[in-house]
Amino acid sequence: MRGRETLRPTAPGDEGRLKTLWKVCFGDEDTYIGHFFAKGYVPGQGLVLETGGEIASMLLPFSQEIVGPDGTAVPVWYVYAFCTHPDCRSRGFGQRLLAWTEERGTLLGKRGVVMVPGEESLFSFYRTLGYQTCFSTWEQVISRENQTALPQVAPCTLEEYRQLRARRLQGRWWVRYPGRSGTWQEALCWDSGGGLYRVGDGVAAVERWGGEIAVKELLSRCPEQSAQALLAALGGERALVRAPGPGAERKPFGVVKWLDPAARTWWQGGDGGCLAFAYD
Repeated sequence: MRGRETLRPTAPGDEGRLKTLWKVCFGDEDTYIGHFFAKGYVPGQGLVLETGGEIASMLLPFSQEIVGPDGTAVPVWYVYAFCTHPDCRSRGFGQRLLAWTEERGTLLGKRGVVMVPGEESLFSFYRTLGYQTCFSTWEQVISRENQTALPQVAPCTLEEYRQLRARRLQGRWWVRYPGRSGTWQEALCWDSGGGLYRVGDGVAAVERWGGEIAVKELLSRCPEQSAQALLAALGGERALVRAPGPGAERKPFGVVKWLDPAARTWWQGGDGGCLAFAYD
């Protein structure tokens, strides 16, 4: 791919080429990719870099909000499906597209750009681009044990999940998932054989691709006991569990680039914010 380079928003009719680039870069099945464009894609909100008339890089952001302890919320973009065609890598296309995303986000009233680096080494790379680690997680594989007096597990709707989640996270720094940023995670949960659940006085978002249980978010006063309740209810032997955790056990999870000085000053959460969904 060579020729004139153009940065632009996605337009109707781009979907076929976006799906092709997704498959080339990530290797997902056609049904999964098609499902995203039906449930998660916001037409016109994607951003692409073209060269020679072909889409070389893409980024499909979700609109989200970062909420502070007092309930104040600031609008941000979450970077998703960020990739460059293998034939076009090492030409700076990804960095150019990301920089333009930040510029466009500012024009559209976004006050930050959020992403989850794909591997630990990328945290330092994004730091050179002005991103800071603001979100962390506790992650552990939990095996099923025979326990009694476990909390009750029951399915819940996305709206119920959102309300219970906001209640559990009150007084913290956290990310809220309005619109399709929430419906896409809901689809990933239910379509994989998992779901959204109320667990005692908390909530859990569970995916179950290929029978493997992954709890993408567990909000509970006692995460390990709630994980045992989920394993018992779902008939699983082990689960990968993500939850907000104590400082000594946290690992870096998400980064933010603030797009205005006031937002940068507003953030006082250090690296302990709660970012649940990476759609990974």
